[in-house]
Amino acid sequence: MYYINEIKNRQKYINVIILSFVAVFFVFIFGIYIKLGSTIGPIRSDVYEGQILSSDGVVLTEHLNTESEDMVVSHAASLTYPAEYSALLGYNSSLYGMSGLRDIYFDYLYQGKNGEIGNTLNLTINHKLQEGCYKLLDSYGKNGSIVVMNTKTGAVEALVSYKEYSEYNANAIDDEYDNWAEVDEFFYPEWSIARCPGSTFKIVSALGILESGKAKKVYDDTTGYIEVGDKKINNANGAVFGKLNLKEALKYSANVYFVKMYNGETGIEYLNNAASSFLIGQEILTDFGAFYSNWDVDEEDKNEISQTVFGQGKTEVTTVHQAMIISSVVNGGKVLRPYVVTNILNEEGTEEKNNSLFKKDKTEVIAKSMDKSASKNMKKMMEYTAKYYGMGEGYYAKSGTAEISDYGDVQSWLVAANENHAVVISIENAGYGMNFAKYAKAIIDLAESVTKVEE
Repeated sequence: MYYINEIKNRQKYINVIILSFVAVFFVFIFGIYIKLGSTIGPIRSDVYEGQILSSDGVVLTEHLNTESEDMVVSHAASLTYPAEYSALLGYNSSLYGMSGLRDIYFDYLYQGKNGEIGNTLNLTINHKLQEGCYKLLDSYGKNGSIVVMNTKTGAVEALVSYKEYSEYNANAIDDEYDNWAEVDEFFYPEWSIARCPGSTFKIVSALGILESGKAKKVYDDTTGYIEVGDKKINNANGAVFGKLNLKEALKYSANVYFVKMYNGETGIEYLNNAASSFLIGQEILTDFGAFYSNWDVDEEDKNEISQTVFGQGKTEVTTVHQAMIISSVVNGGKVLRPYVVTNILNEEGTEEKNNSLFKKDKTEVIAKSMDKSASKNMKKMMEYTAKYYGMGEGYYAKSGTAEISDYGDVQSWLVAANENHAVVISIENAGYGMNFAKYAKAIIDLAESVTKVEE
């Protein structure tokens, strides 16, 4: 009997230990749930999501129901301008997780004291520019994006994506997620998707020709086409341009000139070097995501080389990357890393600096595309082209209209800049990219005026 009681007592002791362990385990797991909401569920129960502000002080996220007694209090903020900012800021849902900047900076936005609002995220985005760019895309009503970037610092001043299928409103994510998820690439911002660059790639090809010393070489275009093997490559609309050097060929976007130069006059190594100097084909990391482009040219295939030099072929780049390229042309050859976050401030107004993405000087040169002499020559040619588009002096531009399907679909492009601001417009099936020139000029002029106010 003694032994039976002893066994029962020991069993009770063991049961107490097991129950205590289980209780501690669940407390531990619950603690992880609260602290690592971004992993298990994005909305934390102790801190309200911090605000996000534009560079001109406009509140982009706010809490609409924190004072309400008859509503369930949400610790996630709402976007105040969802159409313009959903692609950049992203959604915050207990059902579907997080995306965009709200996901990348979750730990900072939810850093604070219990019952209070987390840190404030200050962006380089100017609200007036963002709003104006969105209205332009909305007027076309097609898939497209616009990027505005400071050519001297890499600060992104506008970053807009537009989806033809449906207006993206991150505040409605719980109701609309299933519908949006059925649309191909709906949750990928248009500025993050690599597209065929069309004739805007002639900026890269022109740099290769310039570096080869053949910029003054004249080619007499008497037919409007050129034969490469069994393929015939035409100028747009079969136009015949006569005698062309690089400057004239860039202005008129003469396909036959660039094909001729890279089939006999200029070695493919110059094209490879130019593409590499602009980081085409390489991963680009930023504080708002990673960007990818495609560079895959068979150096033995003359037809593939010919398609590549005027922006067809397999080459693909993003709108953000294009902004880096045109900025490099005008700033003396510095390829700058784009960034959208100026700083993060805590409740005391003190800057949070324990993030590896944040440096005292946010401007970072990540590559050198050309020397100052080449930059000067490229600017002269691109200013000549911008004047042809009707933009006037002090602007640099190149348009492109890429064929993206066998059914007549095109990607319409314009890259443009002045000394301080670059703008890239890319819209699907919007005709000739040259038609964007007046809009690009207006955006650059607006950027000049609003950044002066901020300063």
